[in-house]
Amino acid sequence: MENLNTLIIGYGKTGKAVQNFLKKNTDDGNACGVNVNTYNQLKNDENNIMIYDEFLNDDDINKLNQNCEGSFFFNNNGAEYFLKNKINDVGQTVISPGIHRNNNVVLKLRQLRKPIYGEIEFAYENLMQNYYGKLNNQLNNQLNNKLYSKSNDDIFSNDSENENKNPHIKNNKYIENINKNICSNSNIESSGITKPKIIAITGTNGKTTATSMCSAAMEYANIKAFTGGNFGIPFIEGIKNYNDFILEVSSFQLEWIYKFNPDIAVLLNIQDDHLDRYENFDEYRLTKYKIFKNHCINETAILNYEDYNAFIVKDIIGSLPILFGFNENKCNIFYKNENIYFKLKEFYDIDYKISLKDFKDKRKFVIEDMMAASGALLSFGVPLEALEQSFKEYKLLKHRVEFIGSINNINFYDDSKATNPAAVISALESINGSAVILILGGKDKGFNYDVLIEPVKNYVKACVLIGETADIIYKSLNNSVELINASDMQDAVEKAYDIAAAECGNNTLCSVLLSPASSSFDMFKDYNERGEIFKKCFGKLKETKSKKNSGAII
Repeated sequence: MENLNTLIIGYGKTGKAVQNFLKKNTDDGNACGVNVNTYNQLKNDENNIMIYDEFLNDDDINKLNQNCEGSFFFNNNGAEYFLKNKINDVGQTVISPGIHRNNNVVLKLRQLRKPIYGEIEFAYENLMQNYYGKLNNQLNNQLNNKLYSKSNDDIFSNDSENENKNPHIKNNKYIENINKNICSNSNIESSGITKPKIIAITGTNGKTTATSMCSAAMEYANIKAFTGGNFGIPFIEGIKNYNDFILEVSSFQLEWIYKFNPDIAVLLNIQDDHLDRYENFDEYRLTKYKIFKNHCINETAILNYEDYNAFIVKDIIGSLPILFGFNENKCNIFYKNENIYFKLKEFYDIDYKISLKDFKDKRKFVIEDMMAASGALLSFGVPLEALEQSFKEYKLLKHRVEFIGSINNINFYDDSKATNPAAVISALESINGSAVILILGGKDKGFNYDVLIEPVKNYVKACVLIGETADIIYKSLNNSVELINASDMQDAVEKAYDIAAAECGNNTLCSVLLSPASSSFDMFKDYNERGEIFKKCFGKLKETKSKKNSGAII
């Protein structure tokens, strides 16, 4: 465990991506934060990369240490020794977003003032370091070419004014003029080296949908853009092969940024979430605002006028704000009468509208995400035609108020992605007109579920409760609606169907909605698994009801 340099905390998808990047790039001294001379001295030694993951067991640790050359792994059993003996060897730390800031190793690193980067920050600094390195080399080559193309007589010639002076004075002025000319914006633009361009999207709800909408439009416009961040692939995996980026960025990822500065930052909304991680809502909200931390007048902020916590920053951030929403007098991008209007004449010479008349999905939350994505895409320079066509063909991602089928006139919707109360309210509003049997519950994130009382009264016939938060939700909704407990997802689906069949009758449109208002980790690996199991339970129930209706003996 000698000569430590980089510590990676967390060995999930993010940690593995950072490890791979360091292995591929540090031999050339290109990795951000690594002192080139120091690293070259260390690169032939063991353990240049240390990886700490508190969730790995001892068998996992032993196997990884046997198979991963140049890296040393440890878990909580090795953490005490590390803190006492090896923490001072750490030159930089890259932390995965799932790691809490109050982790003992993290706290000690902060006490020692050791640099800690989030993966978003680490990738960004490497991306920009690479860009400025290439640009510097190009400009130096231009300078040398200019110098060597000029004759010595021209450079060192004396006139009467400079006759007895050091000829290098005139040479220095000549070089200064060349530098000014070469380093002008026009020459940088003509260098053939394009500055990376980033769209970053954050918000409590809708991030992935808006990100995927941007990605689809870029693809339609034949723009090669990397899509990742919190959405699928770590940012670090794209910085070598891409110059344009669409990033979904969570509050966890924004905790450890310093220089990260997206050209276009989108803030969709901020509502109660992750209160199991943050001290209170204000801490969560302020973390979201860090996406604008380094914004200046050259950058653009896309803000949701309909969400107070997003809209309120418009006059205090340094960038140009563009507002979207449903108020035609206040918003630059707004929805009215089945059209999205773009009143952007003063920004991009755009005064246009897109008709959504033939669009199948015109639910409020989908339209909001379309408007947000539109603002980002137009700011980026994507043609309106590509934007419009991609929206027409866009299909909403799975587990987001996804219609999965019906049984005896009862519709079933999978909204497993709804991990907070605000998302549940949005889902209930989107299927307005149908009496809803709502399946709620999961892992506790510290919410006050009282905010669901009025929406439940307005839209819901009964709630079926599962998971860790069942008792908490019961206390909040006890006097609002009929509440039934279920032991697991299959039990919940069957009880929800039975209630719907009894309550709604043949002439009433009725829906069963899985929209848990809680995370999934008490019973499932993630919200995707929860949604897929819900679908399987629906399929099993449908098969059973079909056999019963056909008179088969089961």
